[in-house]
Amino acid sequence: METELCFPRSCDGIVVRYLDCMRDLSWLNFDSYEIYIVNQNDFLKLNIEDRENILNDFNNIILPYWEHDVLYQCVGGECKDFKVYLVDEIEF
Repeated sequence: METELCFPRSCDGIVVRYLDCMRDLSWLNFDSYEIYIVNQNDFLKLNIEDRENILNDFNNIILPYWEHDVLYQCVGGECKDFKVYLVDEIEF
């Protein structure tokens, strides 16, 4: 995520930094976000714990933040549509 979303600073493997960036995204300046995790069957296939942690972070922290928590946790915060898709491949 850090590379694909061009985080403004490195997370250095620190989950709190990653979550801070995922709940900021101000450098992208979009009204909505869609993230596609491609090759869902291979998605961290070798590390089930990491896969579950990433999915739990989206479901329990990142998505609820953009759905409603941003209003109370960020001065001038605005709710934004944020979707995550697990797909086999992307066709353009």
